[in-house]
Amino acid sequence: MGVMGRRIIGRAETSDFRRWPHPEMIMLPNAGGPPWVNYYTNGRSIYPGTHTMHLMFPMIYHRNTDTSVMRVASSMEGRVWNFLPGGAVLEPGLEGEFDGGCIFPGAGLAEISGDRVVLPYSGFSVPHKFPRLGPLGEIAFAVWKKQRLGALVADEEGRFITHSLISEGDRLWLNFKTGRTGSIGVEVEGIEGRTLGECDPLFGDQLMQQVTWNGQATLGVKSNKPFRLRFRLRSAKLYSFEIQKSSQSP
Repeated sequence: MGVMGRRIIGRAETSDFRRWPHPEMIMLPNAGGPPWVNYYTNGRSIYPGTHTMHLMFPMIYHRNTDTSVMRVASSMEGRVWNFLPGGAVLEPGLEGEFDGGCIFPGAGLAEISGDRVVLPYSGFSVPHKFPRLGPLGEIAFAVWKKQRLGALVADEEGRFITHSLISEGDRLWLNFKTGRTGSIGVEVEGIEGRTLGECDPLFGDQLMQQVTWNGQATLGVKSNKPFRLRFRLRSAKLYSFEIQKSSQSP
């Protein structure tokens, strides 16, 4: 989709594939950015096993240097999008490699064996505007650890509190990584026995670790009643948290 001579990302929805409405703009470079930036193929996906974790992996193209990188944007409903902080998640390879010229995201984020998640992408050995006289591209996978596309990071110490949550589950699991002297603590706001001081320290490199308070694993919240979680991070990265029923396995 193009607006004022620049490539942007639009969205259209229909129940009849023969009739489409005009796309609405959902992601475009802001006025404070450089004028040579364009947003190309978006690589839209939903994280496997979720309903509200909408992700895009647009190719950010710089016309002034004929270079490209991939970033990650997220949305709760697929309409309002924001880039994750931290810059590019994938860049072209070295000169002469199959993806050393430019890269384009595919679609279909998927979890695979070995606790990994992958996104297909195409790589070209020449820049985007290089004359295309033959088959130049190859298909590859960008690979991350499971549920580790982004993180809340506290280099020293940081705290945050969630919005009100409602869940039928009663057990809390975290995906995180800490430094050698780091740790994570969690408090269920307003629940006796579930304070930060009573949380059993969480540390190390864990894809799915259950949170306990003095050995007690349940949140202490009644089913379908709102609650909030307070987190304390010390030299830690928190990638995700998940609330499950006692009968579920991580």
